[in-house]
Amino acid sequence: MASTDRFREKARKTVNPYGDGKTSVKIVETIKEFLMEDKINLMKKFYDIVR
Repeated sequence: MASTDRFREKARKTVNPYGDGKTSVKIVETIKEFLMEDKINLMKKFYDIVR
């Protein structure tokens, strides 16, 4: 089945459901942008629960 011309042609036209394979690069770039431009504050907040 996998060796038939019909199957190979169908496989060539199939869209990858997981994207273009560059998702992790895009995520890293977005995180860098947020950190470099101070768009996000990652400082942990502490609360005094003892009164």
